[in-house]
Amino acid sequence: MKVLGEHHVVSTRNNDFSNRSQKATIRVNRRGFWDLEPWQIAAIAAAVLLIPMAAMMVGNALYALANPTLPAFSKSRRPLLLRCPCCRRLVEDKEKVRRKYKQA
Repeated sequence: MKVLGEHHVVSTRNNDFSNRSQKATIRVNRRGFWDLEPWQIAAIAAAVLLIPMAAMMVGNALYALANPTLPAFSKSRRPLLLRCPCCRRLVEDKEKVRRKYKQA
C-alpha cells in the first residue's frame, strides 16, 4: 500500500453467524533513512567505514605475504595483521625467503 495512514479492512469470508469478527487495521507509515534510530544510523556508518578498511588491511597483508622480497614486507612497512602473534610462524618462514633473496 502506498497511501499513508490507517486502513480498516473487513473480510466477509467465514462471517456467517460467527462470534469472531473478521476485521483488521493496517497502518502504513513513511519509513526513510532518517526515520531510523540514532544507533542504527551509527551502525550503518561504522559498517560503511570499517568493512572497506578491513578489506584493505587483509589485501595488504596478502600482498606482502605473496611478495616477501618487496618493501611491503619489510619490518618497518609490514601490515598490522602480520604483526599479530598468530601469524608469527608464517612471517618467520617468509623472512627466511627474504633473507635468502637479499644474500643472493
